[in-house]
Formats: sequence, structure tokens, C-alpha cells
Amino acid sequence: PSKKWRRSLGARRRRATRKLRLPWPSSTIPGPVPFMKRAPLLLVASLLVGLSSTAHADEPWTLQLEPAVMLPVSSPQFDWFGPGLTGAVAVHRAVHPAVLLGGRLRGGFLFDGPAPADDGYADPGVASLAALTFSLRLRPLTRTEDPRRGTGLWLEAGGGASLTGSDVRAILDVGVGWGFEVGAVDIGPALRYLHVIQPNDQLEPRDASLLTLGLELTFLDARRAPPEEEEPEERELPPPDADRVRDERAAHSSG
Repeated sequence: PSKKWRRSLGARRRRATRKLRLPWPSSTIPGPVPFMKRAPLLLVASLLVGLSSTAHADEPWTLQLEPAVMLPVSSPQFDWFGPGLTGAVAVHRAVHPAVLLGGRLRGGFLFDGPAPADDGYADPGVASLAALTFSLRLRPLTRTEDPRRGTGLWLEAGGGASLTGSDVRAILDVGVGWGFEVGAVDIGPALRYLHVIQPNDQLEPRDASLLTLGLELTFLDARRAPPEEEEPEERELPPPDADRVRDERAAHSSG
């Protein structure tokens, strides 16, 4: 191959590594789009319909904040980037004590890692990530009479869109956690797996996988009503002892 062709290929490789590829299904992909690339869109549409039509009027909205550490676990992201930080804000509303629907806005970044071993790839530097997802949360251990929605074990699955640079890509989000009541706030650990789908027509077609480990704080959650205080029982005094009363009267008369 000519030197001009090699320089052109090297330029394309360097452009491919300037940002973390977090893909979205593109209409330019030849052939039909696989179902897995359409699944996040279908999930978002179904959750939006369910959220607007099935939520009980008396169920409160809860607000979640989730600071976390983010780690790349797939190649080449694991080789190119170090650990990073991420934060998310979410809202949820219950359609059943054990089922919640919600949405989450996430932002984060990965620190720069070692330079790529291949000379044809430029050092990508710091990678950024923003995502908007909609989710289904299950609380398998809840009790119907418990008004709280942020405590106990929860399992969550969702999907939506992610953005890095000018690229929009599909993202799947699976999580597990446990909430503890601490005063007016529910606090507990949250572990998540993020999977970003990469189109096959890219120079680097492998999907990106990330793990996040953080702390979820839930606000505006309901609380159990305090137990009603029992009124003390009124006890009737025993009738006075007749002999004692007679002795007291006799002593008073003699005095």
C-alpha cells in the first residue's frame, strides 16, 4: 500500500480514539437493525406510557441522588481509560408497592489511562459520558402495608440514550441496591452495570461496558405512622377499711 493510503488509515484511527464511543443505532448501518439495538427505544416508549396511565394518584414522587465511582470493564476502554466518577439524579413513582417506574439523568467521566500500544491510535485522553434512561424498579421484599418506597432490596433495569462528544448511542442500565431509613432520607449502596451498544460500521465496533459503585440517597419518601399512644386506664380506689376508719374516729374523739 502507498504512503498516502497508510496516512489516511492512521488519521481515521486517531479520530476514532478522540472520544469514548458510546453508540446509538444508525440508519446508515446496512441491512435490518437487530432487535437488541431497538430494545432501549421500545423500553423507553413502554415505560412512558405506563408511567402516565397506571400510577396511583396518592403515590408520591421520590427523588434519588447517586454519586458513584465508575470503572471500564471492557476492552479497549479498560486499556485506554482509568477509573472515573459519575453522578445521577432520578425520579420514581410507584404503580404498586413492589413496582416503580422512573427516569434518570447521568453524567460522568473516565480519567486518562495508558497510551494505546498501537502507534496508529492517538491517546484519547479523558472520556466523558452523559445519559438519559428510563427504568423499571422491583422491590421483591416489600410489604403492602409499608408506605415506604426507598427502603429494602431493589432490582432495576432500564435503557435510553447516551451522549459523548457529538455521538448519540443506545445504553442499557442494570442495577441492584438496598435502602435503609435514616431519618427523613433513605440511604444505601447501589451497584450498576452500564452497557453501551456500538454500531458495526465503526472503526472500533466493540461495545463498551462500565461498572458503577455508589451511594443512593432517596428524598421525599413516605414514612410509617407513629404508633398511637394508649391512654392510661382509670383505676377505681378500693373502698376504705371500716375498722380503720372507726379506730381513726375513736382516736380523734379521745383526743
